[in-house]
Amino acid sequence: MKRRVLFTYQMLTGLSDTSTGAMLIVAPELTLRLMRLHAAPEALPYLSFVGTFVLSVGLSCLYGGYLAYCGACAEKQLSVVWY
Repeated sequence: MKRRVLFTYQMLTGLSDTSTGAMLIVAPELTLRLMRLHAAPEALPYLSFVGTFVLSVGLSCLYGGYLAYCGACAEKQLSVVWY
């Protein structure tokens, strides 16, 4: 049960962060509009850097989900994702 909850949490977090980060890189204005946020037009080019960070966090969480799915290797390697 504990492993299933961890896997679900890792996958939900990873998928949401990965998709948000990719959208911030590709279409920052649309992404902000979907989140109902407003930014100055001159700040839009810099949102790609933020998107890169959010994408990397999402991929890291997806890797954590993979480790939680593996089971045996998860305890030691999963600490790498969270620390």
